[in-house]
Amino acid sequence: MPSCRVLVNNAGGALGLDPNAEADEEKWRQMWETTVLGTLRMIRGLLDKLLASGDGLVVNVGSIAAFEAYPCG
Repeated sequence: MPSCRVLVNNAGGALGLDPNAEADEEKWRQMWETTVLGTLRMIRGLLDKLLASGDGLVVNVGSIAAFEAYPCG
């Protein structure tokens, strides 16, 4: 059985760029599922292997958008 010692979560995508008044909820849902639920699903899917390795590591990479606003972001 393959092992896993490191998981790097680095998913993202700025899809909901319209002003809030015209926001497309489907684009917001897709961003949420990719960034939040995708992270959860990957960790959950590999957790047994990460723990079995004895020193598994999870790295979550964030976006610059968390610190700097961009047009319509």
